[in-house]
Amino acid sequence: MADKNTIKSWFQTNLKPIQAHFWVLLDSYRHNDDVIPITAIEGIANILDEKADAEALTNLAAVVSGSKIYAQAEMQIFKTRGPDDEDYVPEQQEGDFCVGIVWDSEINKKWIQGTYLGGSIKAAESYNYETSINF
Repeated sequence: MADKNTIKSWFQTNLKPIQAHFWVLLDSYRHNDDVIPITAIEGIANILDEKADAEALTNLAAVVSGSKIYAQAEMQIFKTRGPDDEDYVPEQQEGDFCVGIVWDSEINKKWIQGTYLGGSIKAAESYNYETSINF
């Protein structure tokens, strides 16, 4: 193998590189068909040390299975009435404890947790909340 500067010197204007020069050039670089050994990747040991192990990922998956990312005005609802209650409905209803993102104004959103009072489920004024974050 030759270093880059040596290889460049063989291919300067008006020079005629020989076959051996081309072979050294080709052998100096990895081809698309070449498999790069993992040990040749600089810093791979440190990168892998920072990753979670399989057991940690399995445990995390068990914790979040069935979890959901909620869209704006799609609240996580904690029902105050059980399914046996005659007033129970599966949709959001007055008195339900809710967590989610609502509109505080036409342009401002707010994350809240509080009791649904009725009205637009998208509007902050439809909730009695003590905890909120503006964004």
